[in-house]
Amino acid sequence: VQLSPGEQVIPKSDVPIKAPHFKEELRNLNVKFQANATFVCKVTGHPKPIVKWYRQGKEIMPDGEKIKIQEFKGGYYQLVITNVTDDDATVYQVRATNQGGSVSGTASLDVEGE
Repeated sequence: VQLSPGEQVIPKSDVPIKAPHFKEELRNLNVKFQANATFVCKVTGHPKPIVKWYRQGKEIMPDGEKIKIQEFKGGYYQLVITNVTDDDATVYQVRATNQGGSVSGTASLDVEGE
């Protein structure tokens, strides 16, 4: 886009950038074998942070069945792991990023035996 001299690009909002911040941190979960595990956090920030989930350093891709990633009003984000097995018992991380910076939190999932 060519701007004529003197033309200013004015951002749509005058709200200052706020780095992401956890209003509610992830909590460690202890879930029975083959139950569902739901990690929840609440994130604020402006502009709205991009939230990604990781497991052992790899980004988690939802498949809509075993793994669901959901976002709710008010900045709530959740990761649902259905039908957990011993394979799912590990540490999970959530990271929220915007122009102001990024924050991350971790929580572990323990699975109780058969």
